[in-house]
Amino acid sequence: MTIAGGGHTLSALEKLNLMGRITHASTGGGALISYLSGDPMPVLESLVESRKIFGVKEDGKQ
Repeated sequence: MTIAGGGHTLSALEKLNLMGRITHASTGGGALISYLSGDPMPVLESLVESRKIFGVKEDGKQ
């Protein structure tokens, strides 16, 4: 698995025609580094909380 993060990094990879080697590209460089370092991501926490509130199951049904 190859992960690249950050707008400038992705731009450089595109210019070098290397995007085909990347498994996952994220424009959120700082957020990606924080997540990979074990810090919580507020957006993911919000999605988990929303799922609890609205009772949506993993298959997408309520």
